[in-house]
Amino acid sequence: MNRRDIIIVAVIINAGLLVTLFVSSLKKEQGTDLVIHPKVAVEQVEIAQAPPPPLKSGGDQIDQVISQYTAKAKVEEKVEAPLPPPILTPTAKEEPKVSVQSPLRVVTVEKGDVLEKIARSHGVSVDEIMKLNALSNSRLQIGQELKLPEKKAPKKEALPKKEEGKYYIVKGGDNPWTIAQKNGMGVEELLKLNNMDEEKAKRLRPGDRLKIK
Repeated sequence: MNRRDIIIVAVIINAGLLVTLFVSSLKKEQGTDLVIHPKVAVEQVEIAQAPPPPLKSGGDQIDQVISQYTAKAKVEEKVEAPLPPPILTPTAKEEPKVSVQSPLRVVTVEKGDVLEKIARSHGVSVDEIMKLNALSNSRLQIGQELKLPEKKAPKKEALPKKEEGKYYIVKGGDNPWTIAQKNGMGVEELLKLNNMDEEKAKRLRPGDRLKIK
């Protein structure tokens, strides 16, 4: 709809309003008792027929309508959807760190003791004793107490695995064939168990150990 159409519609609406006012004034005039006071009746007719207040021109009405729609649009732009409340994530409480102290023992310095002797006899180093007791030098006094760290348990050495199987000790006059016959097995099986070939088998000596199972 362009500006011209809007002006035409506004004029038609104004004309309709004038007709409505005129008809309503006629109805009031017919229902009024003119005999009681002719002067009052004439005044009422004149008031009824008085022209309505001047209407705004078509251009002013259009501007007013446009300004109303513009104001409404601005209000709608200002209305924003409320933001959702922030989600609070529970913070994990930090557990206090417990410092694990190595066990200590206290020794009393006796006559003739020096740091090297004490460290060697208790299986610790001189530096460990000095750091633990905040010593600036290696001088000791008789009756002085020194804190020493506990001896670390010595690491257990892994025991060699026992070799599984059964072995035969070569005796004088033995050879692979006689050894195989004594133990109820074939020569090839004996050589294979001991990773031997014929050349190595010929070099067997008394006291050599051969695996037979």
